[in-house]
Amino acid sequence: MITNLIHEEREEADFVIVNPGGLRTVWRPGVIQYQHVYGMSPFSNQVQSFKIFGHELKAMLRIIQVGQGGFYRTRGLQETINVKQNEKGDLSKKYISGTFYDGSQIEDEKEYTGLTLDFLLAGGDDFKDVIGKVYTPRGVKYEGDLVKDLKEGLKKMEVIKEGTLIDPKHPRLILAHVKDD
Repeated sequence: MITNLIHEEREEADFVIVNPGGLRTVWRPGVIQYQHVYGMSPFSNQVQSFKIFGHELKAMLRIIQVGQGGFYRTRGLQETINVKQNEKGDLSKKYISGTFYDGSQIEDEKEYTGLTLDFLLAGGDDFKDVIGKVYTPRGVKYEGDLVKDLKEGLKKMEVIKEGTLIDPKHPRLILAHVKDD
């Protein structure tokens, strides 16, 4: 839902990526009040747009989606990740593939526009293994304040629907269990 609200006002963006640690609570079905917004994002995060080539986006996704920060929330992307749990309960993750939500492929030489938080483009969380290594931010533009955007987006909603806001026919993240050979 958060990535949807970020993307709604900026439909020219091809995708949105938000770190799981940047969103601190879970919203339950029902009324969402401003205190819930601040509880969700107690930081002064700025939403920023940026330019990225397809081969850089693929490398970025391979790194962040198997990093220590957990699964990054996305909008506009669909990813498949193999998750295994050993006898001790430890998880290992392997990035399998990524496409756009509509099924189109990420083209290596095509330039895309993404949206994310300034914290990530500055190398926060698993982006520390991305920024300056497989991608150097370019075309970065300030797009707004996350909390303000969330508040405005929620104001526009007249009804908060109960249940999931993700279409189960088109999941954004697919966790696959693949047997070892």
